[in-house]
Amino acid sequence: MKSLADGLPPEIAEQVHPDWRKNETAYWAVRDQLLGEYQGQRIGFADGAVVAIGTRPVAVFQAAHLRRPAALGMVWGYGSAALHREPRWRDDEAAAHLRELQRLRALPDRAREVLGRRA
Repeated sequence: MKSLADGLPPEIAEQVHPDWRKNETAYWAVRDQLLGEYQGQRIGFADGAVVAIGTRPVAVFQAAHLRRPAALGMVWGYGSAALHREPRWRDDEAAAHLRELQRLRALPDRAREVLGRRA
């Protein structure tokens, strides 16, 4: 598995902390298993374990970062999947449903949910 850091300019890649690369390697070792187990969800992964689960990347990022700052490595996994255009959902119908919920026109409904008022 080639590290995402290898695609960075050399002067930036050399600044990537070894723990970051270690976490990235651990993630890729179990990625296929995680995709099956957490299908359709985002995960925060740090120190060889899932530390946060959710459907909204920002919420997962915040939860993971609060538990373990090293979970920033999840950005690599998400970024890699997006860069390689790999599906994060294996169910087309579920992906279409999620995209519908995330459309801009659904923003008022999401805001009402956050404020505790059902849409």
